[in-house]
Amino acid sequence: MSRRRPQIFENRIVRCRFILWAVLAYPIALPAGEIHDAVLAHDLVRVRQLLKASPKLVNERTEKGDTPLYIAAFLGQSPQMVPLLLQLGADPNPQPNLRHETPLSVARELNKRKTAELLLQAGAREDDISRAARIRYLTQKREMPELGARLTESPHLVNARDAYGQTPLNLAVSGQKPDPGLVQFLIARGADPNATNHYGGTPYSVAVDRGNSSMAALLLQHGAKETPVSRSAPLRLAALRDQLAEAEALVRQSPEMVNSHDDLRRTPLHFACAQAGLPLVELLLKHGADVHATDFADHTPLHGAAFSGKADIINALLARKADPNQRNRQRTTPLFHAALRGSLPAVEALLRAGADLKAADNLGETALHRAASGGHAEVLKLLLDRGADVNVRDKQGQSALHQAAQQGHAEAVRLLLARKADVTFKDVSGQTASGLAAKRNHEEVVQLLKSSPPKP
Repeated sequence: MSRRRPQIFENRIVRCRFILWAVLAYPIALPAGEIHDAVLAHDLVRVRQLLKASPKLVNERTEKGDTPLYIAAFLGQSPQMVPLLLQLGADPNPQPNLRHETPLSVARELNKRKTAELLLQAGAREDDISRAARIRYLTQKREMPELGARLTESPHLVNARDAYGQTPLNLAVSGQKPDPGLVQFLIARGADPNATNHYGGTPYSVAVDRGNSSMAALLLQHGAKETPVSRSAPLRLAALRDQLAEAEALVRQSPEMVNSHDDLRRTPLHFACAQAGLPLVELLLKHGADVHATDFADHTPLHGAAFSGKADIINALLARKADPNQRNRQRTTPLFHAALRGSLPAVEALLRAGADLKAADNLGETALHRAASGGHAEVLKLLLDRGADVNVRDKQGQSALHQAAQQGHAEAVRLLLARKADVTFKDVSGQTASGLAAKRNHEEVVQLLKSSPPKP
């Protein structure tokens, strides 16, 4: 089974070329019970067991209103999980969740075509929620002919918002290399140039924050207005570009900018910790930057510094009482990001500050899983030396050995085997580490695993 980290890597709004660690996290709520865990892990056997024991669980909702079918639709589990849930009584037309989404609308928004077909065959109804989702998808893909046809059929949906309050125009401006023609196309059909998302961002503020002066000028021509978010953009741009002199001038002139945020709630310190050097970070801290600020996905500046592997910045933040165990929306801590990056100094700095190496995220993964997935043998050794369990398994039943093996990281596999990793473990799909390596033709890893005796 290939790894699924949907809450971390699902790029629902194509926009995060500026800070790679901040790829937009889809806002699935934390699972409310075992059935949601089982669907998230794609554990078909467990789902059958749970629903046989308690059939009503098939429509159980999380605190945010997500049913098991919604989670399966979001993940695009069309070959097996979606049909299974529908067969066992899942309602294809549940009440929308708290983000005003349905299984069909999320399938439309993420272009999960097979999932949408299965839902429609089971009786799911097309409504304005799913139609608007399709319009937003077409906007991001710049599929103008179909987009025009959809807006002709449903002109009232030109400003329909997604889970983050983003309209089609917000998305058009947020994409990589935004198309002025698409922007004018939407405005001509009634798109509001001053529509705000949940964090106060507008199409104009996005253009300013991205340094796209021509797009900003175009939006002004069509009635866009300045906002607090757009006025504070210069400091975030200076932080992003590591422009120390410009940043210093701006904080002296407008000290209130230091904790301003963009359309995704990212502050200058978020940008600086991920993209700039220590001097700019220290400048912002000196002027009162909040080390505890969280962005749209609950990342702190420390998460960004960890993902970038910047031990000096990590230490500066920790000196200002940043929490090394702060969790983001996916319940990952900065240690996860440093381990995935493979930065030994960053991992050491976080461990010295008390980072919990046994912390698990929404998928049951630990920092050890992340280091193994990246093939970072030195980080694996450090984590194991500090007490990490070599055989800890996530909700899919995978250990660090599974992840290192399926990525073909021979050195990491050797280390894990030397530390008595169990080669017999099977994940929820019945795959051993050797089986995963074989599926990807990692012959060296397969031979290593075959030559390793099973754990007594």
